[in-house]
Amino acid sequence: MLPPQQKKKKSFTSFVNACSYNLSSHLYNSVVKSQFKPFPFNLKYVLQGVTYTEQPTSNNNIAKHLSTMFRVTYRNGFTYHLPHCSLTTDAGWGCTLRSIQMLFLNSLIRLQEPNPGFGEDAAEKVQKNFIIHSMEERREYVQLIEDTPKQEAVLSLYKMFNLKIVRQNNQKGTNYLSPSTCAIALSQLVEIWDQRPCHVIYSNTFPKEIQPNTLLMISAPLNEKTINCLDNTFVGGVVCGVDTKAIYVCGRTGNMLLLLDPHFVQKAHEDGDFDIIDYSVKPNDLRMVRLTELVFGNCIWGILVREDNIEMLKTWCKTSLGVTNEEEIREMVSVGNEEGFEVLDF
Repeated sequence: MLPPQQKKKKSFTSFVNACSYNLSSHLYNSVVKSQFKPFPFNLKYVLQGVTYTEQPTSNNNIAKHLSTMFRVTYRNGFTYHLPHCSLTTDAGWGCTLRSIQMLFLNSLIRLQEPNPGFGEDAAEKVQKNFIIHSMEERREYVQLIEDTPKQEAVLSLYKMFNLKIVRQNNQKGTNYLSPSTCAIALSQLVEIWDQRPCHVIYSNTFPKEIQPNTLLMISAPLNEKTINCLDNTFVGGVVCGVDTKAIYVCGRTGNMLLLLDPHFVQKAHEDGDFDIIDYSVKPNDLRMVRLTELVFGNCIWGILVREDNIEMLKTWCKTSLGVTNEEEIREMVSVGNEEGFEVLDF
């Protein structure tokens, strides 16, 4: 057992660390400059599986597409400290949690729309089937990830921060959290919610059993071999990293990735009292980064599972992403003991 004075020192160190992050969050936007350049829109590009060559004017398809998406960023000035610590911000350390929240919201909005089909004319169908949600409808989506704990938002930073899997990987409160840790946390919270709008599963393999209306968050690389997988309308996006920064990738042009960046601090809002514009996506929010700058070996892909594409996705995940089907993994069964060694059968 640690001496009492060491316990106190550790607690004080954590308090000082939290205070440092709380204070620096107010200077973050003026000190930390984005390393990602704005996308110029003068190229052929793909956004959530839809191909565009147009400039973003107010009434064209790319503007409509962007208006249906969500950007989630750092917040500071929480009314309540995050659980088990003195933090009132996630600025500087919570980018993976925010990126996973973005993956969820932007995948959910695609699941809620009519199925655009998966043939050669899929892009045209998607463009025709965009649903432009009212501000009140968009507020309902954002309320799922609302930060303050009073109304117990099911996917809030508070809820995710308090889960065992996050706490055991976040001893200092401001530790870097891997995409898989955050994906597991979000999937756990969704699956225990009896009013969930869809299922969310995190896996390293394609599940043996999976229901329609599911966001499958699956670990797979984003590299030269898999980048063209972003051209499919059943891909909601990818969470990956550049240096020590997590980002939400939502499209590409050639080997350049299009992304929404969570590294910007906004003021935390009270329960239900927020400006939906803070979560909206404007053309200059779309940034780009070279594929070669990614550092994470495995990223988290958001795959939209519908009733009519389960079998297709099972094959696609294996052949395109290199993801093994769970039903193909044979279990080792002990069948005896020979000369002190266990005999296994497959």
